[in-house]
Amino acid sequence: MSIRAYGFFIATAILALGAMQPAYAAKTIAGVTFDDTVKVGAGETVLNGAGLRGVMMLNAYAVGLYLPSKQKVATDAYLADGPKRFRVVLLMEAPADRLAQSLIRGIEKNHDDEARAGLQVRMDTLRAAVTSVGTAKVGDVADFDWLPDVGSMKSSAKTHKAEPVDKALRSPEGGVLRFKLNGKQYGADIEGEDFYQAFMTIWLGERPTDRALKAELLGQGEDVPSPTKSLPQPAVMTSEPPVSITSP
Repeated sequence: MSIRAYGFFIATAILALGAMQPAYAAKTIAGVTFDDTVKVGAGETVLNGAGLRGVMMLNAYAVGLYLPSKQKVATDAYLADGPKRFRVVLLMEAPADRLAQSLIRGIEKNHDDEARAGLQVRMDTLRAAVTSVGTAKVGDVADFDWLPDVGSMKSSAKTHKAEPVDKALRSPEGGVLRFKLNGKQYGADIEGEDFYQAFMTIWLGERPTDRALKAELLGQGEDVPSPTKSLPQPAVMTSEPPVSITSP
């Protein structure tokens, strides 16, 4: 084999090996590094996308979306089977009740009156959990996790500790949304996949907090996606200093 042919063979082999590697990579946003993979509950997730939310010319927070596998379409992200996480890293200090109100408004504007009525009790529980933090400080890490096997009849007594009834709002779909700040849980688990899907609309709905941020979370770069399909649920969609973050 000639030197030229040998060099071509080696280059081809390297490219082939690179193509075999999963397309997962950590991402740094405004000094915040989101790991490429994190364990959420008992399952593994990958970083689907991350972006920055600004408020009045200031960086408010960086947010990353973790899913069981990469998804480019919001509907597919809603329906992805397995654990999920929205990780929000605060870049400015603010009263926690203001953050809570922003989250609730994000849900409300993506649902009609009837759907909001069905979500109201659980929205109130989410508001109370976030508000109980007091003040959100720069560098605080808020995780909003979907744990599909916790607090539901699908859970196995051998692998999951049962949640007391008064620790979760029961819902027929099973699974819970769990809110943690800096690794510590605040408030009650909130049951129901329909509620977590509603929560996801804050950033991925037809009326997202920020369309460019929605595209980033879906791994679509600068491209703003077209409106997503409706969810298969009874919710009507209306369309400073660097911080290095590792999974707790």
